[in-house]
Amino acid sequence: MPSPDLFLDPHEPDERLERWLDGDLPPTEAAQVAHAVRHYEAWQQAERAARVVQSVLHRTPTPVAPPDFTRRVLREVARHEWEARTQQPRVRLAERLVALLRVSHWQPALALAALVLVAVAFWPRPPQPTEAEVAQSLEDVRWTLAYLSNTGEKAGLMVRDRVVVPHVVGPVRHALETSLEESNTL
Repeated sequence: MPSPDLFLDPHEPDERLERWLDGDLPPTEAAQVAHAVRHYEAWQQAERAARVVQSVLHRTPTPVAPPDFTRRVLREVARHEWEARTQQPRVRLAERLVALLRVSHWQPALALAALVLVAVAFWPRPPQPTEAEVAQSLEDVRWTLAYLSNTGEKAGLMVRDRVVVPHVVGPVRHALETSLEESNTL
């Protein structure tokens, strides 16, 4: 019986099965996988499928690269390196602009700015008043100010008559008269 140190799920074969088939497992793990293949149905099915794939891969001929393949790849790499060096300043600027626009705090601000521009462009303008309407509004303001002035004057007189005279002037007058009488009697 293999060591219980390594856990193998009886229902879920893992990547160790293929490594076991390739002979790439240490002896302890290889023994555990061999035990799982002998005793668990899921491991047996996975082993059969892996062996089919292995046999197909071994029978498939290895493709041969054309003779100039290496030279073409190296030429392509050199061309890409040259383009990267010569266009690097322009690419960096474009990348910075794109990165700046991609920053999350700019997106809502740009969306809001666009919304404001659209709203300003299409917001209905109030109609301009006619000269007669302006004159009528000025007349209304004059009458309102006159009314407020008259009301303020009446309110001032009312405060004088009902508050200042009886509650301030009267007691002060009485105190002065009393004080003068006392000084005359001395």
